[in-house]
Amino acid sequence: MTFTISYMLTNSAILLDCHKDFSARFINLTICRGPGIAVLIISWVITLYTLWQMVEMHEMVPGKRFDRYHELGQHAFGEKLGLWIVVPQQLIVEVGVNIVYMVTGGKSLKKFHDVICDGKCKDIKTTYFIMIFASVHFVLSQLPNFNSISGVSLAAAVMSLRYHLTLSLPQ
Repeated sequence: MTFTISYMLTNSAILLDCHKDFSARFINLTICRGPGIAVLIISWVITLYTLWQMVEMHEMVPGKRFDRYHELGQHAFGEKLGLWIVVPQQLIVEVGVNIVYMVTGGKSLKKFHDVICDGKCKDIKTTYFIMIFASVHFVLSQLPNFNSISGVSLAAAVMSLRYHLTLSLPQ
């Protein structure tokens, strides 16, 4: 199950940088290339299947709940081997998602900066925007719980909409 998720996230990370425009990327993947739509449908089916498996195995042993993948791994492969099988895969997925998230956030900040400045400001490297994005998220990660960042959740929703609109602008 974790392998399937890591496979899909890796492929989405690879496909993320194939084209500059989000809509062109989606059109190029699905409409212009026949296998693209098949891959999307197959990955969707695999995602639903793994979700169904997790739901079905949630209480397969009476009185014991498996809420996390490592608990299922420990039940299936034993206490130690289950952790050695599941945890590295989860770590790879988490690191990959975080890298893609930071790079995408940094690129979005750079795009927003370029749109706002319209060539009047000094050009700043994408690396600096990635570092700015990562620094803000590092500070937010130090907050004790999600209740203390309810304003940040609203800001995140607004930034998500801006991110989509920024990527939709013509190059």
